[in-house]
Amino acid sequence: MYAEIYTTIVSVEENLNDILSSHRQYCLINRELN
Repeated sequence: MYAEIYTTIVSVEENLNDILSSHRQYCLINRELN
């Protein structure tokens, strides 16, 4: 039970990291275009 919750939290954190990094890249590209 606890292992499943921990795995879920880890995968959510990895997804958040991916979203944040892609968002950061988007902001950088946007800044260069403007």
